[in-house]
Amino acid sequence: MALTMVVAMLLGAAQPATAADTVTITSGKPRSVMYLGQVYVIHTVEATGGTGPYALSVVSGSLPPGMLVVGTSLGGSPTTPGTYPFRLRMTDKNGLFGEQTATIEVRQQKVVITSGKPRSPRYLGQVYAIHTVEATGGTGPYALSVVSGSLPPGMLVVGTS
Repeated sequence: MALTMVVAMLLGAAQPATAADTVTITSGKPRSVMYLGQVYVIHTVEATGGTGPYALSVVSGSLPPGMLVVGTSLGGSPTTPGTYPFRLRMTDKNGLFGEQTATIEVRQQKVVITSGKPRSPRYLGQVYAIHTVEATGGTGPYALSVVSGSLPPGMLVVGTS
């Protein structure tokens, strides 16, 4: 009988969980598509519940190389293409936490040729003025090559920029 009273007293003394006993990440997920070398606009992770201050950490997976957690924010400039799934944990000063999964995909920047096409037609034996091919995107220096077909005999691709 004494054991029953102790158990009843303990159960009766238990308090229901309150919103302050949980931490919930309320900010949206980090932007998922990035381009190599692009500066990632700082993503601040926000949370409610628990007791501040909060601390942010990556508990599984990894951020793209070149990115890091500073305080309660993510930032940096990714250096390696790929898909990076990870799990964020926001922990309050009492050790309560909330988690969020996210993925950042880092892509190569596309190189876009911005100069016009070489002049055509050309006439046999006539010197062809140099045609400089210009481009944007990606990371220089660029290398130019013929990927299909061929240049006319006597013409060639020279140099990189």
